[in-house]
Amino acid sequence: MSGAVQHGASKLPDEGFYRVPATGTAEIQLATGFQNTIYDSRGFPAELWAKIGDNSGKQQLEDRNVFFRRGGNIFIIEEKTYRLPKITGESMVEGINDHTRCIVDLRRHMWIGGIEEDLRRLIWQIAVVGKYISAKIHESNRKLAGFKNVYGEDQLALDRISDDILINMLRHSGFVREYASEELEDIVTIGHGQEKYIVTADPVDGSSLVDTNLAIGTIIGIHKNSIFDSARNSMVAALYITYGPLITMIYSAGKGVHEFVLDREGEYVLSEENIRLKEKGSIYSPGGLRKDWTDNHLKFINNLEADGYKLRYSGGLVPDINQLIIKRGGIFTYPALRKSPQGKLRLLFELQPMAFIVEQAGGLATDGKNDILSLKVASVSQRSPVYIGSAAEVTMAGQFLSQ
Repeated sequence: MSGAVQHGASKLPDEGFYRVPATGTAEIQLATGFQNTIYDSRGFPAELWAKIGDNSGKQQLEDRNVFFRRGGNIFIIEEKTYRLPKITGESMVEGINDHTRCIVDLRRHMWIGGIEEDLRRLIWQIAVVGKYISAKIHESNRKLAGFKNVYGEDQLALDRISDDILINMLRHSGFVREYASEELEDIVTIGHGQEKYIVTADPVDGSSLVDTNLAIGTIIGIHKNSIFDSARNSMVAALYITYGPLITMIYSAGKGVHEFVLDREGEYVLSEENIRLKEKGSIYSPGGLRKDWTDNHLKFINNLEADGYKLRYSGGLVPDINQLIIKRGGIFTYPALRKSPQGKLRLLFELQPMAFIVEQAGGLATDGKNDILSLKVASVSQRSPVYIGSAAEVTMAGQFLSQ
């Protein structure tokens, strides 16, 4: 194919692209913004073609890229600026119907929202990694990897593969200096020390549900300062991806909560924006065994049941929180247990990102007393009880627990 396609920017930059990766058919695409424009690839310099033909680089995705479709893999070719060839075609947005013209994709939405450039590139890269993780899920690999994670839990091959995919992408993103994952023992340095962000991840939350074909997900926190602080001082964005009948992504960069659906063309397109929880919901998702609950927590749950709340619990944090957000309210809780006073869920990898998103949607998230985002992180393995959802139910939980 002799054309190249620019996805994205409202106007063409003087210098066209850099970090040129190779991916899979025979087409060049420029991804620089939100408007599609045709280019004649025959005008590309011979030096660039030579670089594109070299598949020795590392994996890389960015929102200013040339994608050379060859064999399905994506490689860094070189970090260098090339001048674009002359435009030879018409804008691809001409002649499309009004419905298509109004579709807003993830990159456009973040750009319109005024999110800082490097942060929106990082969010987009992570969203793209979700496509790779989804592909691995669909391979139906239910086998154990032969290892346990740092919490003594058996790891599925899917856990380890997904963690590898994510860390490899972040290592070459140019935006991330440190990475912490539920699959690793400690925070690891993956950048050169000057990058802006630290990323925390639960690469596949609920992976034990894969063999039952229930929804699972990826949870991401993005920090600017040390993670060994409260999230109020460090976190700048959070997102989760749900792998279910649809692949959806909900993110917040401190400017509301927004949902995107992965369409058949492989684009994350806006489904709902500025999602807000109701003050009071009608569903509850209680984790832990009833026999292990404390007396005050049991009284709280009994009160919800007496008030007619509907039980909705899948055993997966991502689908249960996603249900609260999409249904606009309710409460999820995994409490302090008699034998586990710190509960089960990890503060850094699971609770902080979800609390960030729920607060941005107008809800609350506490450990029964203190806000989750105000808790200071002492170790990457730190756990905490959690009450998260609509303000009325979370406030009510605190009242019962203080009795």
